[in-house]
Amino acid sequence: MPQKVEIKLFIEGKYDYYDEQEGGYTGDKYSNAIMEEASEKYDLTLWQVSSIWGDETIQADVQESELNVADEQGKKDFEFLKLMRDTASDKMKTVIKGKAQEEWGTDYNMVKYEYDKQLEAYVLVMEIVNHPDLEGTVNEVLMDEALNEWGLDFNMVMYEYDKQLEAWKELQNN
Repeated sequence: MPQKVEIKLFIEGKYDYYDEQEGGYTGDKYSNAIMEEASEKYDLTLWQVSSIWGDETIQADVQESELNVADEQGKKDFEFLKLMRDTASDKMKTVIKGKAQEEWGTDYNMVKYEYDKQLEAYVLVMEIVNHPDLEGTVNEVLMDEALNEWGLDFNMVMYEYDKQLEAWKELQNN
């Protein structure tokens, strides 16, 4: 069976295409056509395609895939920062939860601990990323570098950012 993430991205792309063609959200208006096209393209049954589309565990992989692509493409022009601003927090929560589950499996206490720790750091990252005066500052450069180095490990992003900012401030005072 083809990559589920690839299929999910294909379906999302089709929904986006129809939304753009109609000039707004089209809901389920084109769902049958999209599912049939995906079924034909990937040589799967409609049931298999629908199951992939409805599988929430794949959503975390899709979001992580999109963020990893942006991470690779955007190291020099703050694309990662832009993507962070544009990614809805509920989607990021799904990614964080998926990564915690991937790391800790059925150790639910550790999954919850990791999720809570990463979510708390994510909120701090977003406060910095969305600050209205961020553009063109050393903070923007430091956050971008931390995101590029640590990706979706928001706890380490904040650690790196805080350490670099502290060092920069000390150098300014000397």
